[in-house]
Amino acid sequence: MRYRIIILLLATTAALAACEKSQDEKNADTAAAINQAIAKSQTAAAQADPWAAAAMLMRETRAALQANDGCMFGACTRSPTLLRAEEAHWKLVQAALDKAQPAALATIFGTDAIPSKPVLAEAAAHEIPSQLVAKWAGSLLTLADGSGGANAQERALLVAAGNILEVGRYVQRDTYRATGFYARAWLAGDTKAAGDAARSYFDVGDLRNAYLWAIRCTNECDLRSLRRTRVTPLDLDSLQRGLTPLAAAQAQKAAADRSVVELEISDLEAVQVEANAAKAGP
Repeated sequence: MRYRIIILLLATTAALAACEKSQDEKNADTAAAINQAIAKSQTAAAQADPWAAAAMLMRETRAALQANDGCMFGACTRSPTLLRAEEAHWKLVQAALDKAQPAALATIFGTDAIPSKPVLAEAAAHEIPSQLVAKWAGSLLTLADGSGGANAQERALLVAAGNILEVGRYVQRDTYRATGFYARAWLAGDTKAAGDAARSYFDVGDLRNAYLWAIRCTNECDLRSLRRTRVTPLDLDSLQRGLTPLAAAQAQKAAADRSVVELEISDLEAVQVEANAAKAGP
């Protein structure tokens, strides 16, 4: 009986081994799946919406790699098939940017603030001229100018436009126009945009308006982890200490008024008159 059990176990093990694919076979399956995804991305229907096609290609390529554990850390991660998929993906992204697809512009330029992966560096790797990237940036600003922030995508457009204007990448630097886009995004419901506006004002030395927007940085907005990080994080108390008591009071009062986007010197003078009147009494 014991020998029969041993023989049965050996037979089962042999059967399982026969069913198990070799790593080469798994790699071949991965390549086939990726090639199929590339082919799908080249159809007329996919080309009509290149941004959606790019997302599909990326999604299915990742799924093919994840299904092959050995491939994830093996030579096939830089295989010719995967390189073709990357090239096909970038061409779809470029087509989406050429078409000025809002989702493409918001996503690509929205992550542009991350120093490790600027758009221009990726474009240069694919031999895309900087003039073309500047054209895409212009398309972004045009769309953002007409955006009311009605949905998440429109708010993302506003923030992305603020990003490139704030740092002066691909377009002429215009900090105050950038803060205008951030303010519109905040008014439309993007709470994190208040932190973007605070950072933008702080970087040009406008502490009063930086403090105004820092006060508005609440809920999901966190001055310590802004979307474009600073060497020294902003701090609400430090900003307040950099202002006179009157200027701080002005910003605190204005922060509750959503119609106030930017504090002017004349506003401070009005606060001074009001304060003097209060001291004088009836």
